[in-house]
Amino acid sequence: MIHFRPRLLSAVLSLALPLAAASCTEPLTPPSPGPLLFEVEAINFAWGRHWSGFVIDAEGQVYAYDLSSTDLTPPQGDQFTAAELEAKYAHARRLVTSVSATEAASRYGRVGAVLSGGITPPQSACFDAGSVRYSALIYDESTGAYRRLLLREVGDLARANTSPAAAELYHWLRDVVGNSVSGCDPFDQ
Repeated sequence: MIHFRPRLLSAVLSLALPLAAASCTEPLTPPSPGPLLFEVEAINFAWGRHWSGFVIDAEGQVYAYDLSSTDLTPPQGDQFTAAELEAKYAHARRLVTSVSATEAASRYGRVGAVLSGGITPPQSACFDAGSVRYSALIYDESTGAYRRLLLREVGDLARANTSPAAAELYHWLRDVVGNSVSGCDPFDQ
């Protein structure tokens, strides 16, 4: 039968907990960038069909896409194959602006710090504004798949990654593509 010794247990815990906390504060290694780095996606079906967005690639090219005239529905989940994203971004694709490849890579380098943040519970922010989701795209070269990493979501329901790096990337993306749902972000007060 095992007998716990309270003094021994408290001594071990007092040594182990600070070590565990120290390892949580170390910066995470940023993921290697894939061909696609960031996405801003706007969806609103309140007063008609609107589904469009922007994608920033590794060269710093910012493309707009628009699926509003299709009968497609936004997929559930945050995992996508490269082919699924390329098909999504091909609809009404047009180059709208660019940033330097160096700036795009530098901004993507902050994704490692975003990984340490949690996601806030959703808050009601607006009505009939839909949703605009600002995300980093994490590429897994071994599978050829992407995972969406939420930076901020604004609109009817708002959520935010709690990492300061996520807020920094959100503001940068908003400046690059424009702020399309102003006033629907309770985290930016």
